[in-house]
Amino acid sequence: MGIPAFRLPARSLWLPLAVLACAVCLVLPSAAPAGAGASPGTLLVKPRAGAGARAFDRTLASLGAKQVGRVPDLDVRIVRVAPAERGSALRGLRAADSVAYAEPDGRTPPAEVVPNDARWVNQWSQPLTRTDRAWGRTVGSPTVKVAILDSGVDPSQPDLTGNLLPGYDFYNGDADPSDDYGHGTQVAGVAAGRSGNGIGIAGYCGRCSILPVKITGSDGYATWSAMASGIAWATDRGARVINVSFAGTSGSATVAGAIAYAHEHGAVVTVSAGNYGSSSPTYPASYPGALAVAATTREDALESYSDYGSWVQVAAPGCNWGTGRTSSSSLFGNFCGTSSAAPAAAGIAALAFSYDPSATGAQVEAVLESGAAPVGGFVRYGRADAWGALAALGASDPAATAPRGEGAPTIVDSQAGPLTEAPRPGELLWTSGGGWSGAAAIGLAFQWQRCDSAGAGCAPISGAVWRTYTPGESDIGQTLRTLVTATNSLGSASAVSAPTGVLGGSGATPPPEEETSTPEEAPSEEPSTSEPVVATTTFSGSITSRHPSKSFSLAVGQGESDATLTFGKSPSLTVTLLAPDGTTVATVSGSSGVQLVRSLSAGTYTYVVSGTVKKGSASFLLEVSYSAP
Repeated sequence: MGIPAFRLPARSLWLPLAVLACAVCLVLPSAAPAGAGASPGTLLVKPRAGAGARAFDRTLASLGAKQVGRVPDLDVRIVRVAPAERGSALRGLRAADSVAYAEPDGRTPPAEVVPNDARWVNQWSQPLTRTDRAWGRTVGSPTVKVAILDSGVDPSQPDLTGNLLPGYDFYNGDADPSDDYGHGTQVAGVAAGRSGNGIGIAGYCGRCSILPVKITGSDGYATWSAMASGIAWATDRGARVINVSFAGTSGSATVAGAIAYAHEHGAVVTVSAGNYGSSSPTYPASYPGALAVAATTREDALESYSDYGSWVQVAAPGCNWGTGRTSSSSLFGNFCGTSSAAPAAAGIAALAFSYDPSATGAQVEAVLESGAAPVGGFVRYGRADAWGALAALGASDPAATAPRGEGAPTIVDSQAGPLTEAPRPGELLWTSGGGWSGAAAIGLAFQWQRCDSAGAGCAPISGAVWRTYTPGESDIGQTLRTLVTATNSLGSASAVSAPTGVLGGSGATPPPEEETSTPEEAPSEEPSTSEPVVATTTFSGSITSRHPSKSFSLAVGQGESDATLTFGKSPSLTVTLLAPDGTTVATVSGSSGVQLVRSLSAGTYTYVVSGTVKKGSASFLLEVSYSAP
């Protein structure tokens, strides 16, 4: 890699879309923000132990270098030189007796309880990892902080706001870690989207706290200095879990040192293995102290795009429901890639810390590995399993009971977000199933009811027995509510939602107060096929000269499919849509934001993202909205 030896024990470095934690990484008042506008003339330099400050300063001055910032906990200096002098300055610094190492500041591209959340019915990854069973013992604790080192987090996302802590932006050097790219908000939702609030999704650790740490610009690329600073800062602020959804083919000693720092202070650092489809180690996932995470399918096979090998400790589902920015086309959608698998493992680690607050980082890593479900030999230990991890910490199943209500059902809009106004005729509505706990397996039955304008005198609507309902003209002047009945082998129980606003009226009914716990076992029913349900899936990846294309398969129902490709570091990329028989349906090329819209028959299609990248990599997000099969 061309990186000089580094004496601190490194554990993990970052991959496309990585997460770093940093202790007290705030730059001195006179210094430039870590990573802000990182240029070809920005270097990371560590003074040699025992070297005097004057000797180090003389070395910098002799090479025309100026210190503009630092990563305090690692004693690494951020140094600027003229871009044309970078090569000679690096050679001079590496030869100097006062310098331990010097490197360029590189840029890396982005990689059994029934919870009361509207999109829970679509989430297969938590039941597969037995996270719903683990929720019978803990749904997370706000004292457990999960640091998301990424492009920031949207503070207005309704399924994250209850869990967000104040964070920091190490790319721009300010206290506003808002997301201007979209990747970080998705990652945060996978790890710790708020559970039990009746809207959206249930993250793996739905009551844990999210510590947002922004380390990228608006193009999704992070700098090593911002990443290292963020890792140390999050560590010093008590983050028990640090997620870095980035992967690259070269690394940084400074980032390796930051991961070592976090690991030595008891944090678990989950890192994406990468989307290169290779067994070659990536960074920072392969550094000591990092928990590398590959991506698997719902059949526990390796995803075709995922990196793998003995250097990867565990796998996790590669497609999870995440949270979109409020400015995006969908508040909630399927998010795929090793950038999604890593926060799944992070959420499971956070559940383990929530169940046993006295556990050390090493102990949590050990139970994640020992409790993993066996899969093929493409990773060292297996696929992460939440119940397996908690059982290894001593957890046992709670006593079996008939269903117990843990939260009332909630009526939400077609995106599973909160209703902001009274519904209108023709508007597709969803209902959550309510929160339930009890013996497995719990099945849910739905009945929509029509009530008068005061929410009283409710009567069942004939045939409205699914999670979705589209009001008609006959509902004008009325309100709606849902009755949900939960049943298991030991009995049944029912709960009703609050009524909506009056159809044709104004004002919205606020969602019910959240409960502090969630229940057990996933429902088996699906939304009515008579109602068109629009789904959104987001794929992330990178194009390089060695890997000029990435393919993603997607099962769709009959209807319109709308794909949007956003990317950085390339003037143009191409999206190709292949039919189930492999023939080309359409191909479009263009700058970031290119769209491909087609009406499709039901089936499994393949989207191919391709392009020419002469140097480095071009990271991308492919968001597809389509009729659910």
